[in-house]
Amino acid sequence: MNKFANTARRAFTLAEMVIGIGVMGFIFSFLAYLTFYSSRNFVGVHEQVLSQINASNATEVTANLLRRAAYFSIFPGDPPTAAEYRRILVALPVSGTQVTTGVLAYHTRRKELHWYENVNNVSWDSNGNPVGNPTFKFEHLESFVIQYQSMFRLTLIAGFTYRGFARIFNNPGNPQYGQFLTDVIAKNHFPDKGETNYAKDITTSGPATL
Repeated sequence: MNKFANTARRAFTLAEMVIGIGVMGFIFSFLAYLTFYSSRNFVGVHEQVLSQINASNATEVTANLLRRAAYFSIFPGDPPTAAEYRRILVALPVSGTQVTTGVLAYHTRRKELHWYENVNNVSWDSNGNPVGNPTFKFEHLESFVIQYQSMFRLTLIAGFTYRGFARIFNNPGNPQYGQFLTDVIAKNHFPDKGETNYAKDITTSGPATL
């Protein structure tokens, strides 16, 4: 009797090794694909959520700021009857008869919304984007436009895209868009009284004399 019979082991055949390597290769390839696919979608969804949160914050914070304004003005040189604007002048009262003029402007290249508390602190590049050190700013905004309704009323529209969902549906070239819309009424103005009902803490007749 062979004393080594109980400890002898059967070796893998060449066919079994090839099949085993193929199965393991398939498993690792599938895991690598899942990791790549999940990472790509996570990045897309993260960008979308970041853009959406910033769009929401931008409209909320700027709306609270603009509600303190005495009135709004179209920037000199911008068409007076445009449907939408990327910048607007904001007159904030500092006393019963005086205002300081700030600027709310969207930087299309950087996709940032800037607020300058003084119009003298900002200049403009050839594309109409603000140049300067803003008092504060919001980043990662897909779009931002201002609809000028009257000197006492604006509509803010901040846009974002559903990047993550577009990638999940394998259609990144056709993303879906979302928007936050906020109406802003100037301080102490009552919409039902019409254009002549300017802010009550400003005793002059309007922006021309201020």
